Amino acid sequence: FFFSSRRRHTRYWRDWSSDVCSSDLKYGITSTLDNSNYEITYVGADLTISKKALTITADAMSKAYQSPDPVTLKYTVLGLEDGDSLTGGLSRVSGEDVGDYEIQLGSLANPNYEITYQSALFTIYRVPYLEVYPKSLTGFTSTSGTVSAQTQTFEVTAAYLTSGITLVAPAGFQISATDSPNFGSTFTYPYAQDTNNPVLTFTVFVRMVATKVGPHSGFIDVTSPGVAGKTVAVDGVVSAPPEDTKLPPPL
Repeated sequence: FFFSSRRRHTRYWRDWSSDVCSSDLKYGITSTLDNSNYEITYVGADLTISKKALTITADAMSKAYQSPDPVTLKYTVLGLEDGDSLTGGLSRVSGEDVGDYEIQLGSLANPNYEITYQSALFTIYRVPYLEVYPKSLTGFTSTSGTVSAQTQTFEVTAAYLTSGITLVAPAGFQISATDSPNFGSTFTYPYAQDTNNPVLTFTVFVRMVATKVGPHSGFIDVTSPGVAGKTVAVDGVVSAPPEDTKLPPPL
């Protein structure tokens, strides 16, 4: 701070710091003014450093039931000066049951900032479930050149899925959600979340359509996003058609 005139030169000083404590902090302004011709009486003043505005926005996060929390609750910051940092971290309302829990500011802080905090939700969701039974179908038989009328079945049970269930049959086999006539190499069974009855069970029909004589085998893939897929092993044998039986000519 400077003040000057033709007859004297003056300089003011303040106690130097750029930090703010728990509230706006006032720093005293001191003086080194001097003139031997004057008896100086100095009346001081304060310089106030106010907290800077800072916005912290929590990121919505989630985990599966009975799994550990993420190591760090994430957030974004608006207004933090280069070289400055925050100490501490966010926290969430305690609980391990399925549901939503508020993410709180916790110990995240910097004494030089006036923080505006925007919370988010931490969601614990049910673990999706997908299972098949039995896990293998064996003993399919057919004759080369014909489609076997023989079918076998397995059950698919699912719960808390986010999408439908896709089934894909291996070469030489076909599948359907009905016994006939809608057999094909693949289909997707819809899944709609029902909070009152989240468990879905349906039957899959399988038949062998291979035409090449010999053994055939493979796996039916059963998948849905967000859950480990399952397989059902299938195998069978295609036989050669019987030769025509001819009667000997009459004598």
